[in-house]
Amino acid sequence: MVQEVRRSWREQGIDPDLALIVQQHNHHLYSGTYEKPVEIALQAADSASGLVIVCALVKGGRLSDVTVKTVTKKANEKSFAAGCDRGRIALIAPIPALPEFYAVAIEGLIEEYVKNWVLPDLPEARRRA
Repeated sequence: MVQEVRRSWREQGIDPDLALIVQQHNHHLYSGTYEKPVEIALQAADSASGLVIVCALVKGGRLSDVTVKTVTKKANEKSFAAGCDRGRIALIAPIPALPEFYAVAIEGLIEEYVKNWVLPDLPEARRRA
């Protein structure tokens, strides 16, 4: 199956290096290091999105109720979302500061939710996210 995906991506013009980065992003299976900015961003985004979603669940399931302050506070509580690898999130810190990164993560999740899960013709779609 992996070979089929690689062939499909190649046919679609996706850079083989990018395909490898995606393949190796599972930190439980891949024991290498992440050095390229895109590798670091993928690692941090993967863990941060989980943290943001758990914050939303605690706040009644609404992503729009999650703030940077909430995520920052909860990220410091080791028992909160214990499966979230905060070390992977910390990799991003030299690129943007963590609060800035959390803001991008929250906004990105809200945008994807509205685009993919809320009917696009609803005028209140943005408020419901």
